[in-house]
Amino acid sequence: MAVADRYQSLYRDLVLAHAREPRHAAPVPPPYLRAEAHNMLCGDRVGISLKLDAYGRIVAIGHDGEGCVLCVASASLMCEHVLGSDRAAVMQAHVALQPMLQGDQGDDAVLGDLVALAGVAAYPSRRRCVLLPWEALLQALAPDAAAA
Repeated sequence: MAVADRYQSLYRDLVLAHAREPRHAAPVPPPYLRAEAHNMLCGDRVGISLKLDAYGRIVAIGHDGEGCVLCVASASLMCEHVLGSDRAAVMQAHVALQPMLQGDQGDDAVLGDLVALAGVAAYPSRRRCVLLPWEALLQALAPDAAAA
């Protein structure tokens, strides 16, 4: 088995593990920042709730909703990745994720376990499934987002 095949299998297993047992799969108790995103083409719907500390770092984050394996796994991996991050680090990860999903080499130092989602590059119609949780997260982190 080639090294690339082993990594592909490992990443596939990681995505499936996060889909089966998603981490942070519950809304954060109020007060929180919250946003939802919906993909009307496939029915995926995800909500992201989070709390920031005085320094703007994410100290609690959760996701809820209904979605396909890729959407749920992406939300779970994203929540794990951004916990403890500030807005700038979240934006850096989001920017690094975009080219990876188009087939370019991902920056492992920035993306960490998010590189497990790189296989989606072969399926352009599924990229939106991976990006939907990020859309909700960025809305929740927007400067004009109101706390609930």
